[in-house]
Order: sequence, then C-alpha cells, then structure tokens
Amino acid sequence: MYLIKNREVYHYNTKRIWNRASYIPMMFLKHKVHIHSGKKWVIKLVSRWIIGFRAGEFSWNRRLAVYKAKQLRKKNKKLLKDKAKSDRTKSKLLGSKSAPTKVQKKSK
Repeated sequence: MYLIKNREVYHYNTKRIWNRASYIPMMFLKHKVHIHSGKKWVIKLVSRWIIGFRAGEFSWNRRLAVYKAKQLRKKNKKLLKDKAKSDRTKSKLLGSKSAPTKVQKKSK
C-alpha cells in the first residue's frame, strides 16, 4: 500500500481506467473514476458498493438498438393507418345500400 500511494498516478485528480477488465481497488473510495468505454469516458463516483467489481460493469460499450424501436413504431403506425382505411371503405360499402350497378348492354 505504501508503494502504491507514493506513485504519482495515485495523486492525480482524475483517476482513469483504460482496461475495463481491471478491478476497482479500495483506495479509489470516494474518488471520481473515469472509465474508458472504447469511445468515450464514463465518470463514476466510487462508493463502497462498487469496490471489488470490474470497471467494465459500470460503463456500457454497446449502443442501444434505437433504430429497431423506431422501425417497430413506424410499422405499427402503418398497420393502424391501413386498418383505419379498410374500416372506412367497409363502412362506405355497408352504408350505401343503393349503390349504382353497371348495366351490361346486350350484344346482337
């Protein structure tokens, strides 16, 4: 512990963890830790519940599938629109009982 605390890395204001597989040590308690997620830094305040866990558990490196959710909404909207359109055409057909019919001419 003495050797670790004498290192200059320990005295930096921002503790940076590049490797997501490394464990969070006890000496980072009540410090802000910057965890690299592959693209950006995620800032976490280390509490006693975080100590001993791997750093990667607190920084997501995957993007949420927002595009899929957007496509589902678009599909559902289209289905509702088509259903409403078919309901209107059914009501028109059922509402007008005396609809004009085509009369075929007899051919000689």
